[in-house]
Amino acid sequence: MRWKFVIPSFIIVAAMIAVTVLFLDTFIRKALVAGGEKAFGAKVEIAGVKTRLRNMSVSISGVAVADKDNEWRNVFEAESLRFSMEPLPLLSKKVIINEMSVAGIRWGTQRATSGALPPRKLKKIAAAGRKEDENSATARLLNRLKEKGKEELASLPALQTIQNAQSGIKDLSVGKVVASLDLQSPAEIEKIKSDISARSEQFSKTLEGLQVNEKAAKAGALLNELKDVRIQNLSDIERTRSKIDELNRTKNELEQSYKDIQSLQSQVSSAFSDSKNILARLEEAKDRDFQSLMAKMQLPSFSYSNIAQGIFGPMWINRANSVIHYIHIARKYMPARSKKDKKATRPRLRGIDVSFPRENALPSFLIRTVSLSGSTGGPGKTGEALDFKGIAGNITSDPVLLGKPLTATIDGIQGSKRLALSAELDHTTIDTTDRIDISYSGLPVKDFNLPSSEYLPAFNEGTVAIESSFTLKSSATVDCYMDAVLSGIGVYSGSASNEINKIVAQLWEGVTEIRIHSGLAGSMDNPALSVSSNLDDILSSKIKNLYGEKLAEVQNEARTEIDRLTAEKKQELLAQAAATKETILNQVMANQKEIRYTMDALANKKEEIENQIRSRADEEKKKAEEELKKKAVDQLQNLFK
Repeated sequence: MRWKFVIPSFIIVAAMIAVTVLFLDTFIRKALVAGGEKAFGAKVEIAGVKTRLRNMSVSISGVAVADKDNEWRNVFEAESLRFSMEPLPLLSKKVIINEMSVAGIRWGTQRATSGALPPRKLKKIAAAGRKEDENSATARLLNRLKEKGKEELASLPALQTIQNAQSGIKDLSVGKVVASLDLQSPAEIEKIKSDISARSEQFSKTLEGLQVNEKAAKAGALLNELKDVRIQNLSDIERTRSKIDELNRTKNELEQSYKDIQSLQSQVSSAFSDSKNILARLEEAKDRDFQSLMAKMQLPSFSYSNIAQGIFGPMWINRANSVIHYIHIARKYMPARSKKDKKATRPRLRGIDVSFPRENALPSFLIRTVSLSGSTGGPGKTGEALDFKGIAGNITSDPVLLGKPLTATIDGIQGSKRLALSAELDHTTIDTTDRIDISYSGLPVKDFNLPSSEYLPAFNEGTVAIESSFTLKSSATVDCYMDAVLSGIGVYSGSASNEINKIVAQLWEGVTEIRIHSGLAGSMDNPALSVSSNLDDILSSKIKNLYGEKLAEVQNEARTEIDRLTAEKKQELLAQAAATKETILNQVMANQKEIRYTMDALANKKEEIENQIRSRADEEKKKAEEELKKKAVDQLQNLFK
């Protein structure tokens, strides 16, 4: 045996195996990081990789993929990935995974460190990507979306033009206009006073109609009649029975009157509960006076059209761009081809590889099923996190050979929050069809990532409901839409640092719901963008009223003048209402107290008489029993005489 050859060869092979076993996890982690950074154009971090050759299993932990458009945010996170590979296909250079689990999925989370790649590395990846995507329809679509995003940002006029419109209002004299008006506020105050007097008189008549004094006097007379009642024998019980019946009837009448007075007391308290109703009527009259004043002022024409597209267009493009980017990656690594196309051959020094078609052949890479679980929470997120679960399947490098489309579903529900996602990427023929549907309700408005625009304030509350669909057919058409409803929104009430901030605050005052419909449809080379919203009408109307500082001064001066003309009478009105309420309630409570006292007296007298009747009945019963015993004894004695 040629030991000089065998021993060194054995040592080399053993060393290679040892290096592979010792450093396999490191090799895999670096390969995954490199591939991920190439696909996503941002940092990919993996905390650890653990392989077990015994069962060909791999466990990956701490996966984080940065967002290439926001270096301080992760586009994807996963706590762990676990799978096992079938050993036999590995001999044919094929990776076949029957089941994989991905747990702890999160997205859009905040990063502690920058996720941007070094400029040189990023440039290298971008150059390679441009070369690979040279003939890609989705790559051309993504580039077109970037151009449209810049166009939308440039289409919205600056708020500075609204501020410049301040000079359009001059020489407005509040005093002259107010003097020419027939103010309704003073007349309304007099009408409210009259209503208070009428209401007071009505309550007084109602109280008189209850005839509390008459009923109390009647009950008092009955109590006097029963004052000296003594039950000494059975005949007294019979004579007193009619008085007891009368006492019960009187007591019932008083109880009903007591209930009527309680109801009247509630009515009085409600009618004069506080000054809100009175002030509301007065404010309505003052508002009518103010509107009459504004109608006499001629305002310049000022409006914008399609504000929503300028504000939300870039946001919609970014949303569509993100989803289409994932479809682009899927098309890149799961390419479609005609079934007649042969696999590419690789020339070698001696001969070439020839692929022979076999029935039920497996692709080079296949994941049959992936179980998914995760949460919508994480660093930088607000509100309660929503846990979700899902499943994906048929992830392969050769969809045509597999003959099945990639499918995925995710669903999670918790209280008012719900997330549902379904996807089908069909690359089994050259005519590919990719569709992703996303539904999400209960999303905190802070997590909706609204665009940065001088038109938008900071929202501190509210939720978003989203319905969206993204469909790409072959390399020809795109059909995407997103319907979003922002409800219960509240605007952060911070101090306005400049005039622009003041204008924004006034624009959004009172707006509690925003409805947005966004669409992207047509050919991939030139898709049509559409965005519509109820904000077009709301903001256009409000902008018309924001003509600057002079108009604000005129409005404030007008309201101040109207308030001055009504302030003294308003205080008189509130004092009258309070005094009327106190007077009526005192009367009601006095009658209530009298009835309560009389009812208690009747109840005590009834109890007293009933106790006498029971006592007399017991005595008569005992007396009858004694007489019966005596007769029995006498009869027994007669028997023995």
